[in-house]
Amino acid sequence: MFQDFQLSITHLGEDRYLLRTENMAAGVPVAEEQVQWDVEHWLTTAQNLMSDPLSRLLQGTGRLSAQNRLVTPDTDLASLSMTEVPAVATTLMEFGQQLHQALFFGSLRDSWSKAQAIAHNQNRILRLRLGFKETRLFSLPWEVINSIDTTDGEIESLTTGIETSFSRYNSKIQGLPDSPSMDDVAEQTLKILMVLASPADQDRLELRQEAAHLQSELDKETVPGTPPLEVTILDNPGRQELTEILEQGQYQVFHYAGHSNLGNSGGDIYLVNRETGLTESVAGDDLAGLLANNGVQFALFNSCHGADGIANYQAESTTENNLAQALVRRGIPAVLAMSAQIPDQVALTFTRLLYRNLHQGYPIDFSLGRVRQGLISAYGSHQLYWALPVLYMNPTFHGLLQHRPLNREGLAELMHISDFELATLSPEDEARLAIADLTVSDSDFLADESDESLFAPPNQLPSDTGEETAFIKNILAEISSDIQDIKEDKQPQPHTPNQPKGLVIAPRGQATQFVRRYPWQVALGLTAAIALGGSLLWQNLQQRSLQVPLQTTSIPRSENVELANFSNETLLELARQRQGDWSLLYRITTHLLDQQALPQARSVLYEIANTDSVDFAQYNFLRGRYAWQLILKDSLDNADGASLDDVRRFWSTAYDNDPQQPYYLHAAGFADYAAAKYDAAAQTWTEVINQSTSDPPLLAQAYAGLALTLYQNAQTQSGEAQQNLEGKAVKLRDSAYSTDPEGVSIEALSQNWLWSETAIATWQDLGKLD
Repeated sequence: MFQDFQLSITHLGEDRYLLRTENMAAGVPVAEEQVQWDVEHWLTTAQNLMSDPLSRLLQGTGRLSAQNRLVTPDTDLASLSMTEVPAVATTLMEFGQQLHQALFFGSLRDSWSKAQAIAHNQNRILRLRLGFKETRLFSLPWEVINSIDTTDGEIESLTTGIETSFSRYNSKIQGLPDSPSMDDVAEQTLKILMVLASPADQDRLELRQEAAHLQSELDKETVPGTPPLEVTILDNPGRQELTEILEQGQYQVFHYAGHSNLGNSGGDIYLVNRETGLTESVAGDDLAGLLANNGVQFALFNSCHGADGIANYQAESTTENNLAQALVRRGIPAVLAMSAQIPDQVALTFTRLLYRNLHQGYPIDFSLGRVRQGLISAYGSHQLYWALPVLYMNPTFHGLLQHRPLNREGLAELMHISDFELATLSPEDEARLAIADLTVSDSDFLADESDESLFAPPNQLPSDTGEETAFIKNILAEISSDIQDIKEDKQPQPHTPNQPKGLVIAPRGQATQFVRRYPWQVALGLTAAIALGGSLLWQNLQQRSLQVPLQTTSIPRSENVELANFSNETLLELARQRQGDWSLLYRITTHLLDQQALPQARSVLYEIANTDSVDFAQYNFLRGRYAWQLILKDSLDNADGASLDDVRRFWSTAYDNDPQQPYYLHAAGFADYAAAKYDAAAQTWTEVINQSTSDPPLLAQAYAGLALTLYQNAQTQSGEAQQNLEGKAVKLRDSAYSTDPEGVSIEALSQNWLWSETAIATWQDLGKLD
């Protein structure tokens, strides 16, 4: 049913490249061409198309023409032609046409046309595999490649259609490991490990919904004779737990849903420290070795910045800083990752569509093409989401995860259906055929906004803040000067505490205890294994919380209870009994922290993690305060391993949750200051000053903090530069005293839990300057 067309692109130096066909089907002529491409121009164009034009469209300054081009007030409407591909593309589709023309010309065009004809006559799907070696080419969005049929003007996509499938491979890697052959893929249960990771110091994600969507798709009847699938859902594991379950489970599929980022060692995924609930980073190189050593065939990262992409491109960089390349280098046969950030709702839709198609017995690359078409149908081609998934597949890998009856009937029917629209599919047809239409016409790419979509609209991503403003010189010269905002307000993510039906919550423990299996009563006899560990926040705290016997003291229900009248142990029991009362839990935690009762405060924070009424801004602030006080105490009890970076993330997250509370940002300034990040602290306190003109005590504190940073910077200078900085620090000090003289006195600061002994000593030194 499939026919390969493998095309390798080798960099010869400067802008010269060698294009060569490899491993062609019988009857397809071998072709080779040397070309000169203006790749820098392509990179610039791609960066513009995947940022500014979309933003302008969403902001209402542009619209889509009938040819799916972005039309702005200064567009020359007479230039809009259906078949012409301009020198400078104004849409992703036009850019994709440029890539198509650059690849397929001369003998390569003839070879491609012959391959298409043979595939069509033999009722086969043509597999286009592109191999790169150069970083710049990896960063280009090849997933948008398409052409225009000159006979009818329809757009023919090579990545979203039925007649072709698309994947990349890294031709720089010599001696690719052998991928599983069809004979090696045993008729056995396909085992999928789905890892959900949402550290408390990262933005909240709708991960349990993603797990529920996976369950929903696997619960559908599919091709008769299909072997069962078994899914293990591992909730918020740490490195050790992930290692143990991979070594014991013999999984073929690894699915990660959570946060990820670029990194010097093959990117990073963010797991959850079992003691603190904070981020526990695992380098991509380490993860790649773990997956390769345990036989994983397909790795899926439904997270941000997992693959090469224009958003991640930097000149003079390598392709070794993302997860996908790390796994490809270690020989994982197929890796699917996102090249940029995607909204939660789009990630959920992506997961559902992918497993819907894989469950039909389709190969990975073909399934992904159907997913792209589904995203276009749901959100429109003018959105970037369909172009963000990037698939790397070993050119020797067939893409099948099980030895199962291939859905030939469904594929054959898809191959002969024209103008088949997603909206007309009945549930039975959708389950049998997956999501697809044969041709991608202009109207398919232009979503009709009047139609009711089957998918919920994506949450709008936070606006990019860009490069944070460097240390603002104006505030150093005069406090009253206008300054530029450093950080744009972000909307907090909604809290969705209810767990999906069918997901089992189990206590965290050893990996051998994670998996609880039960049958799903479906026609296939499908079996699923669901393992969800602990709560989302500080899962292991229960094991370490204080064991306090039930108090005999009568605990009042009044909201005006005076907490100082009760012992810390009594307050801890009160917190356990009143878990749903956020206001009281907040007061208890604050009181315990005021009393330096850190073990009890830690236990109450565990109780808070189990209430649905939690205010996450206040909650993250308390967690940051707890970690901060642990560090200041320099206690051997700091078994949580709290760091200043953890404190900073907690308080920044609190501010992101509630931008109307500059005190959270003020606290983050102290974390930067304690870490000797004086410029960052200065930027933070400058923003606090802008927001606190009506709050004299907080304004005075921000003046004092900013004065400390200038004074510290002055100590690294000499002569006139040092005198200049010290003079500005003195002005800020005087402003603090004139605004709230009592609040910044040494006596008051010694009672202020934010001020460390070192900071107070520096404030005293600053007070000695004239």
